This record gives sequence, structure tokens and C-alpha cells, in this order.
Amino acid sequence: MKQTTPVPETSPEQSPADRRTIPAAGSVPPQNVAATTEPLPPQFLRRNIRSLLGMVSGLVAGYFYWLHWGIYDGTFGFSSEWWYSCLCGLLTGGLAGALTAGRRL
Repeated sequence: MKQTTPVPETSPEQSPADRRTIPAAGSVPPQNVAATTEPLPPQFLRRNIRSLLGMVSGLVAGYFYWLHWGIYDGTFGFSSEWWYSCLCGLLTGGLAGALTAGRRL
């Protein structure tokens, strides 16, 4: 059962729509609160597009580095494992994209 605390009335002339209830602590907020805001994914993508493109291009570059120039066996960690080369490329590309995010190209 949902517990609500009524808002104190300020005047008897208020319409029923003005007498809303405040949810009690710990109750679930109404579902229509975030209906007027823009969904998170498009806004996130728009703000971070250069970082994400840098990450994707770094991931692909790391894989091609491992494929063509990597050391396939050995102890040199950067080029002996394909996933590690991709991870380093992903992080480097994301950093490069983040550094250029504030500049106009």
C-alpha cells in the first residue's frame, strides 16, 4: 500500500488538482517524472561522439597492429595478445578523442 502525506492546504479555494500529495519517504516516485526530459543514450552519444569514434578507431588500429606487426609469442605483453593490443588502442583512441572534443576541426 502506498503511503502518502497530504500537502497542507493554504486556502479553501484550491481546486482538487492543486491539492497533490507528497510521497512518503521510501516510496516509489511517480512514473511520469522523467517524461519531459530527453532519454540518456542520444544525449550521451551527442556529447561524447568524438571519444566514442576515437575508441572504435583505436580498437580497429590495435587489432591491425597485432595482426601485421605484433609478436605472436613471447613475453612482450603489448603485442603478444590480440585483446591487449585492442584494449590499448581503445584507451589511446578514447583519450585522443576526448582531448579533441572541445576543439572545432
